[in-house]
Amino acid sequence: MITLYHYYFCSSSRYIRLLLEEHKITYETQLENYWKPQKEFLKLNPAGHLPIMVNEENFPIIGANSCLEYIKDLQLKPNLFVENYKDKAEINRLSHWFDIIFKKEVIEPIIYEKVFSRIVDNIIPNSENIRAALN
Repeated sequence: MITLYHYYFCSSSRYIRLLLEEHKITYETQLENYWKPQKEFLKLNPAGHLPIMVNEENFPIIGANSCLEYIKDLQLKPNLFVENYKDKAEINRLSHWFDIIFKKEVIEPIIYEKVFSRIVDNIIPNSENIRAALN
């Protein structure tokens, strides 16, 4: 069975979870707090980046693009991938846009309010900013 090392707010992890679900691939998740990585996780990827998918052969596939290619190579039905380079470029543009926007509007405000506001600025987190990011 495939194991996916992920974090809930990581847009790349969400992307791979979506692909696994759409292709009905059975997998289990391993939650990884990227700010405090476990030793086992760092053995798989010393850089500490998410997502990591460990396949049935216990081989780590690191990064969303590598995971995508692995899933494509399985050649499962229905085939959700396009062959036309123009369509691929548009899909990649939208995926990249989503990653950037998600990070800017969701991840960064939550991390700032819950972590950095206390440590760096020594202020109480603003719950309105957290609620807005969660929405």
